Amino acid sequence: MFFIPIFNEDFEFKRLPYVTIALILLNTIIFIFTSNIVNHQMHKINLVATKLNRTTIQLIIENKSPDYFDKNLLMFREKTLDKIAHDTTFNRESKTYKLWEKYYSQYNALKEHFFYNKWGATPSHLSIITLITSMFIHVSFLHLFFNMLFLWLVGLNIEDDWGRPVFLILYLVGGIFSTLIYAGMSANKGIPLIGASGAISVIMGAFMIRHFKTRIRYFYFILLIFYPIWGTINIPAYVALPLWFLEQVFGASMSAHANGGVAYWAHIGGFLFGVVAGLLIRFTGLEKEVLEPNIEKDREKVKFSPEMTNALKYIEKQNYEKAIEQLKNHLSNNSRDIDAYNLLIDSLIKTGRKEETIPYYEKLIELASSNDNMIKHIYANMIDNDVVESASPKTLYSIANYLYKNERFLDAIDIYKIIIDKNNKILSRMALFKVVIGYGEIERFTEAKNFLNILKDRFPDSIEYINAINKLKRTGAFDER
Repeated sequence: MFFIPIFNEDFEFKRLPYVTIALILLNTIIFIFTSNIVNHQMHKINLVATKLNRTTIQLIIENKSPDYFDKNLLMFREKTLDKIAHDTTFNRESKTYKLWEKYYSQYNALKEHFFYNKWGATPSHLSIITLITSMFIHVSFLHLFFNMLFLWLVGLNIEDDWGRPVFLILYLVGGIFSTLIYAGMSANKGIPLIGASGAISVIMGAFMIRHFKTRIRYFYFILLIFYPIWGTINIPAYVALPLWFLEQVFGASMSAHANGGVAYWAHIGGFLFGVVAGLLIRFTGLEKEVLEPNIEKDREKVKFSPEMTNALKYIEKQNYEKAIEQLKNHLSNNSRDIDAYNLLIDSLIKTGRKEETIPYYEKLIELASSNDNMIKHIYANMIDNDVVESASPKTLYSIANYLYKNERFLDAIDIYKIIIDKNNKILSRMALFKVVIGYGEIERFTEAKNFLNILKDRFPDSIEYINAINKLKRTGAFDER
């Protein structure tokens, strides 16, 4: 069983999130560049470690020191090797000891210059440089992927809310603070901390304060014996993020004396730092009085480009053809300007070119993502202009899902039916499933069974067909025969 966050309903921004994108790219480039270096170093360490291990066994046997054997490990612990190095009972003039000493020296030199040890934040010898470099090093692709996924999900909004400089300062300073907390609480001072999770935890803490009620959508997968169940579920930030924080606290308490691979204390320290920073920024007036006005100035510079200014003048004079030309030029450089899309659609409608509005409606739906309020207004506008049926299956599916989520089942079903008629194989299958369970929700089981039969005829082996049967059976009012 696992849950993966996909996006949040406030997943929109009015300016390109340059800092978030730059951080993701930087972390990815560093990972790609350093992977070969780390693999090469690991290979050399493993070769020397194998020779050292064999020589250690031979040395212990020659000196008749069975207490040194570690029955639980194939390789000797480093503290055991260090103890041998300081044990005067061994014959240091023997060939075996001199060979052991050679391998031990090589092993320590390789470990000392190992990439993670050199650039990670090791609690026993921290430096300003490693406090920063450790935030940009990742041990595996999955380590990088999940860190960058969380950064993307929460970073966009915080950068847009508080501006790029504040976001970057919060990320770096909070990341350093989380590393210091880890260094202070770590049971083993010799294990280096690497990864961006501490800094990202800071942004997560700030996100919980700034977007307290935002619903985060999770993808879930559960395997019940041999029957897989998956789907998505929305959880508000004030539930999801505190639960994540409690998971970190529990993990820290369980691994208090272990050398585990998860830096729970870095996550805890970072999250609390972000919460405190978020509270200070929001409730001291700093956001309203300082940050917001400056951000709005930047947004207005984008919104009112020369082309946008000219377009507004033409619209005022009802010269819509010229306005359309200027708006298209503006959008070629400002592809996320929602107001410009709305003005362009309105101008096209007024010139009798409603079919040309379809790609711009679709772009608005794409920008809206899971913002229900925005999708609601776009859908209402499409109905007013009678262009709903002309939209692409992908756009219609987004609208239908919004209606379904808001329990407007019949309206959603009408749009799912349009998608079915468009013969897009994947979306038709998913739309048929939605129609079946939609009718089930409103207890119209005859229609549900009719569309279940269509789903069976078109996609008899699909997971949607199996899930549709099971969902209807669970209502207690339907028995598939």
